[in-house]
Formats: sequence, C-alpha cells, structure tokens
Amino acid sequence: MDSSSLIHWRENGAPAALPCPTSTGDLTGANMVRRERGGGSPSPLSPSKKQGAKVVSEDEVFSPEILPIEDRWEEKRIIEKRKIPYYEYLIRKLGTRSLGWTEGSLYNRVREVYRLCFESTKDVNVINDFVAYHPGLVFDTPWLAAVVHDHTVFEDPGKGSYRTRLLQALGHGFKRAAGHPSGKRWQKATWIESQRELMNSFAGMLRGSYKSGNWNLALGEWKKVEVPKRVDDLIRQHPLLKGASKDLKVHLEKRQFRKAARLIVFKLWGVNKRTLDGNPAN
Repeated sequence: MDSSSLIHWRENGAPAALPCPTSTGDLTGANMVRRERGGGSPSPLSPSKKQGAKVVSEDEVFSPEILPIEDRWEEKRIIEKRKIPYYEYLIRKLGTRSLGWTEGSLYNRVREVYRLCFESTKDVNVINDFVAYHPGLVFDTPWLAAVVHDHTVFEDPGKGSYRTRLLQALGHGFKRAAGHPSGKRWQKATWIESQRELMNSFAGMLRGSYKSGNWNLALGEWKKVEVPKRVDDLIRQHPLLKGASKDLKVHLEKRQFRKAARLIVFKLWGVNKRTLDGNPAN
C-alpha cells in the first residue's frame, strides 16, 4: 500500500461505502485478500485438485453461480441483523480466507438476495427493507427499477392499489434509512476490519524490512543505524507519526513489529489497541 493512499485516507476520512482493499494487506482499496484459516471444508474456489479448474475473478467470488443462495430469507436476515459483516458470513461459507473480492461482488449478491425474496412473494415490505438497509444501492438496482416502472406507468394510482403500496414502501424505506443505525454499525464494523488489515500490512512491511537485511546485531546495525532510518522514512511519508517517533523506535529496536504497526494505525486513524485486537468497545 503506497503512502499516498494512506495520506488520502487520513485527509478525507473513511469512505461512505464498504471499504475494500487493493492488495494482500490493504483493506482500503478495491480487492480484499484474506489469509487462509485452518479447518473447515474445502473451498469451491480453492486451487482444485482437478486439472483445468476455472479461475474465478474477484468480481465473481460471491456470485450465486459460485456460491449458491440456498436460503434467500436466511441471507436476508443475516444481512439485516449484522451481528457479523455479511462478507464475513460469505467467506465462512466458502471455507477460505485467501480469496480476493470486490465491493461489486458483495453488493450484486445483496441485490440478488432481495430480488429472490421479492419475486417469491411480491411483498412490498421486502422493498421497504431493501431501501432502508441499502439506500445507496436503490438507484443502481435494475430489478427494482423495472418493478417501479411496471407498476407506476401502467397501473391505476387509486388508494390501496399495489402501485400506491409500492410507492409507500419506497418512501417508508427511505424514511427508515434516514434514521437507521444499522448501516452505521455495519460501516463501522467494516472500517474497523480495514484498520486491522492495515495493521497487519504495516507489521508485514516492517518485519520484511528486518528480515531482508543481514544485520550484525552484536554491532547494533539494526538498532543504531536502520531503526532511525525506518522511523524517519515513516514520518516523512506520514507526518502525523512525528509525535510517536520515540515509541516507534523502541518497538522497532525490540523487533516488536506488530506493536509498532498498531501504534501507526492508532496515530493515523485513531483506532485503539482494544479495537484492533478484536475487542471493540460497544
């Protein structure tokens, strides 16, 4: 992850939409990559033992063709309940954490889940929920646009008609969205997850810089020569770290790369130790 991206994030704040990464340690760009977790069933997307297995692009990872929507209502409930981020639920279903994915692949699946729920019932409450939980997707959802078009152009606008109930569902959905805390909670959860990935990225970078050199520790090459240089480089790229230079030097001298990375993320984005370690305060 280059310094300009980090500075851009610091100056402009968290994105309004789901943050997604561009590289292995970066959760702030377009393609998230997760590390493999132990156990679990084999992923349908993992390198297959079959020869010539299809390579799945990051835009297709969550598509129903790759990961079938077995229970549309259950997925809708998980999306809205948000005890865990929806993408985390899908990654668990895939049984892998080593794949990249884009926000497009996630949002396309969200659209499809609601479409299936609506088409099975024609219940306008499904649309109400979709608008309330995903107002940012409403104007970029072809099936919803088609439903609204079909029922507003050709149908009687009389009181109690399906057309009227549909438009009321849209209106109520936007009203709910205006005061809905769930979207903020989900946004916060993904933002925190992105900072953890950034911390891991920084830790990997610092650890790699140490391992790449053949330092004579007895002569203090790492501690006396390389650490000050590394800290100066970090401060030059990210001036907000200037006040943390002393602590950064201590962590790097002791080769405590994770602690150094955690300090960097805290200084740049204000995410505290407890949150980064996976115990966010409620």
